[in-house]
Amino acid sequence: MRNRGYLCALLAFAAALVIPAGVATAAPAEVSHTQAVGALFNTCAGELVDFTGTARVLDKPNADGSFKTSLNIRGTGTGSLGNEYVLHFDLLLVRASSGLLILDDEKTTLVSKGSAPNQDVRFHFSSDSPDVIFTVDCHG
Repeated sequence: MRNRGYLCALLAFAAALVIPAGVATAAPAEVSHTQAVGALFNTCAGELVDFTGTARVLDKPNADGSFKTSLNIRGTGTGSLGNEYVLHFDLLLVRASSGLLILDDEKTTLVSKGSAPNQDVRFHFSSDSPDVIFTVDCHG
């Protein structure tokens, strides 16, 4: 009886060596929601905009060891000159397993509810390119 137990254990061990394991997978993403409070300067209207809203943060480890974080804020705000705005902020960060920043992609949009100009701000950095993009566009 004892020999049969050793034989079963040996066969299970041998099968584990022969049967391929599954592809490495990353841990599941973590999502959180929280209140966002802050201020942005609208260069198009020349005023500081205080805002409140909801932030969604997604942190996701990848199978290759890199790590992705995205942040989305949706809110409303009031400028120092009294203008009302809707805020959209989107951020994507990707870090290598070493912690080195690979990608930083940001877009901020302030949409005026009245006659003040709207503002779009874009920032983009990628370790694959020497170019850093930073633009501010006024329209509306």
